[in-house]
Amino acid sequence: MPPGEANLMLSFIKKKFIRYFETPEFNGFTFNTAAHQKIISDIESKLFEIGDLQLGGMSTLSIMIRRSIGQFLGYKYWNSSTVDSLLRNTTSIVLIPGSITYYFLKRYLKRNPKGNSKRLAAVLISDISGDLHVHPFKNAYPDGSIVVKGNEWQLTWKDIIFIANLITCYYKIIFYPELVMRVIRRIAQYSFIVEEMNCATIVNMSAEGSPWSSILTAYCRMHNVEHTQIMHGIRLFSSQMAFAEFDKYFIWGELHFEEFKKMHVRANRFIIIGNSIHKQIHREISMDRCLRPHKKLLICFDYPIMTLDQMTFQISDVIKQFEKYEWEIGFRPHPRYTKEALSFLSELKDNITSEIDVDNPNEISLLNSIRNSGVILSCYSDALTDAWIAGKKCICIYSPRILLQEYHLSKNIKTFSAGDDLTDFILSPIAKDNEEWILKNRFSYNFDSSLEVDNYVTQ
Repeated sequence: MPPGEANLMLSFIKKKFIRYFETPEFNGFTFNTAAHQKIISDIESKLFEIGDLQLGGMSTLSIMIRRSIGQFLGYKYWNSSTVDSLLRNTTSIVLIPGSITYYFLKRYLKRNPKGNSKRLAAVLISDISGDLHVHPFKNAYPDGSIVVKGNEWQLTWKDIIFIANLITCYYKIIFYPELVMRVIRRIAQYSFIVEEMNCATIVNMSAEGSPWSSILTAYCRMHNVEHTQIMHGIRLFSSQMAFAEFDKYFIWGELHFEEFKKMHVRANRFIIIGNSIHKQIHREISMDRCLRPHKKLLICFDYPIMTLDQMTFQISDVIKQFEKYEWEIGFRPHPRYTKEALSFLSELKDNITSEIDVDNPNEISLLNSIRNSGVILSCYSDALTDAWIAGKKCICIYSPRILLQEYHLSKNIKTFSAGDDLTDFILSPIAKDNEEWILKNRFSYNFDSSLEVDNYVTQ
């Protein structure tokens, strides 16, 4: 086979492989507090001895492996299909030796590994452009930092020895071939960055919900590289988020730190920095001098929960109650799930008579969508909390999948269930008392940028 055709075939197989192993599945996932607490407790008693999760110093490799296994088991409760699990594990067993060989040859067939002579402060792995990831990263590492897509992979002899050590250190990991396959792929990704970028810190902003995160922290420590996580979205109490360990973790507020402790999430340093987007959006909207109240209900599409729970009925009920008071209705699709959003909107229009204005997320910023609305409706969405921080009233459609947290107790947030009367909520003024300020500050530290307070570190 000619080299060109071989490369095309490898590229095709790789894309299929990545799509298969990285596609999220939502069947059966829930945020029921008691259920997730039981899952976490069961995993803890199965994998850890007393004191393993409360060590003062860095965890041993054995504990890091068990942390990843524990998180993987928590993750599997979200993907509990026996057939699916069997297929994934069987496929992984077949792919493991070939993947190791492929990534190893890819490294050693390169003529001259370049390597960066000047040490970088930090490298962010992100295939998502825009403020969601890059803005908080640049805020934490303003100098000597770069963003990469992480689409290069390799394995060195040292990496293969590390993978072998995982098995000799805690042999039971072999009973989780899907986890092993995922770990190998991520190590191959990190290996290229460590060798080529010569960085002091690797940041992967979606790692706290990934079962391989703790093992990758151990891998980074072996190379004297700091493994850092920056919180970029709401992280609810769940077994999928439990047991992860990092060297450093930048989080929004004290509320999240307390939740992470309950889930045995560990870091040598938790640094509470707030959310720079919250600071911006609060400043911009609180300075809005428009005296006319915005009588517009903005629906922010939340995938997949709105479609899984068939929320068109509940949202139609909300719209009809706002119609009585002559409110406009707006709809903002999720920028990554536009097709699903427009399909949901079509179903919604079949149940109401109101005209619905659509805010194109590629043309209208979230800040402006929130600014021009009086009430924002969603479910498990960062848009909802962004609007709440900005000083707007919010409606959270209730779902048994969503764990209600402390911030849901705000006077400016209404948790709506089918049949609820929204009259008082629609007519009541926005609460701006000290209790509301404290609650927002616990959720997103120093959200009010007019009050410049230093970040703080907690252990």
